[in-house]
Amino acid sequence: MQHCIHCGLEIANNATFCSSCGKRQDEVNPSNNLDTVETVNRGNPTFLTTLCILTLVGSLIGIYRGLLYQTFASGSHFGNAEYIRGWLYVLVNLGTIIGAIVLLNKKSLGLYIYSVSQVLYLILIIWATSVYFGDKYTDQLALTISAFFFLPSLAFLIIYWTKPIRNNLQ
Repeated sequence: MQHCIHCGLEIANNATFCSSCGKRQDEVNPSNNLDTVETVNRGNPTFLTTLCILTLVGSLIGIYRGLLYQTFASGSHFGNAEYIRGWLYVLVNLGTIIGAIVLLNKKSLGLYIYSVSQVLYLILIIWATSVYFGDKYTDQLALTISAFFFLPSLAFLIIYWTKPIRNNLQ
């Protein structure tokens, strides 16, 4: 057995195309072994799947958070702004869900959908945090809660753009 020169999976010795990635096997050197494939390894699809599942869970929590904003908007002195922020949280988290689903299918379009939604989400967190500044107790609470949502979101955005993840995408 030999290995695909593009994705590294095992294929038949006389295969013209890889049964996994579908790419033509045009290598001149017939000694197709793992040493030559190592440089084009497609990364770890299990890690990508795990990230996508965690993204889906986090986005569902974000949607719930947005619905809470809407529920409590009427009783808040911020009123309509809370209601609008609630809908914005729902929308950007729907975007990250769509991005994660496309990423599960290993399409690079999912990375772009996810990234745009996530950057909008981070901006929304900063905006929401700035609204609550006013006294020393509210400031600290707002920063703590915002960090709870902001830091993991930023970390995921950075992780999705690492080379091992991008190597899994088409």
